[in-house]
Amino acid sequence: MARHFARPGDLRGYREDLEAFAHRPQVSVVMPVFDPPVKLLDAAIRSVVDQVYPDWELCIADDRSTDPAVRRCLERWSKADDRIRVVFRRENGHISRASNSAMELARGEFTALMDHDDLLAPDALYHVVKRINRRPDVDVLYTDEDKVDEQGVHSEPHFKPQWCPDHLLSRNYFGHLVVLRTDLVREVGGFRTGFEGSQDHDLMLRITERTECIERVPRVLYHWRVHAASAAKGEDVKPYAYQAARKAITEALERRDEPGVVSFLEGYRGYGIRFSTPLKGRVSVIIPTKDKADVLGTCLRSLFRLTDHPDFEVIVVSNGSR
Repeated sequence: MARHFARPGDLRGYREDLEAFAHRPQVSVVMPVFDPPVKLLDAAIRSVVDQVYPDWELCIADDRSTDPAVRRCLERWSKADDRIRVVFRRENGHISRASNSAMELARGEFTALMDHDDLLAPDALYHVVKRINRRPDVDVLYTDEDKVDEQGVHSEPHFKPQWCPDHLLSRNYFGHLVVLRTDLVREVGGFRTGFEGSQDHDLMLRITERTECIERVPRVLYHWRVHAASAAKGEDVKPYAYQAARKAITEALERRDEPGVVSFLEGYRGYGIRFSTPLKGRVSVIIPTKDKADVLGTCLRSLFRLTDHPDFEVIVVSNGSR
């Protein structure tokens, strides 16, 4: 994990590297806000201000927070740095509407999504823009992440796989940090109401139907805050998110004309999809094995007993069995 945390010398080197970037796009960090602990909100904003990459703007929409200290914090920051822009919504509309209000402020070529109590690594946007320079046509970028508690202790690093549409369909493994081409976010209509709790997953599914220019940045650059009211604290904090995710996946299947039944998988924090499209043609089942004839026998018996597809073959590959 140590290599994922930039040292002061690394940050100085990254600042020098910026001179060699052929393209330095503005990145709009979009942050919907509603009644976070003010201490954590302040730290979240500071983590953006402390970015090595300077060409950012922070677009905040306060969703009519009830704590007056939240407004004071936001007003103080917006006066301190003109890259921080804040809109105060007149009524609470929940996270999708608040996110869209923040998106209306965005002027950058790319948009980064950030929660109101999380932290960016100081080199987060640097590494994202570095990857953009390597692949100028990229539309979606996502990074690895971990969790951090209120004492600053990091845990549970999440090293994500490369782009896989089937994996994204079953769960929003992009998580944070995710950076999107702003025009594409607007092209698909932004965040949809009715998907609160899984609004990001719904957005990712719709965007990735329009592009395959997707890149993973293999560094832990986003720190997901763990506290009593956060989604990172546990699976039961926001149970409505699971119903919203099922709805998002079901609608994605309908858009793609891929009928199937979506069900939640316990322990996976994701969804299984039983496709109802008839399977056509011969299926080859390849089973590598070495010794353990009893295990192979159990496998074969279950295969022939439970498979209802009429046309399949089984190829057993012996890997030096005695």
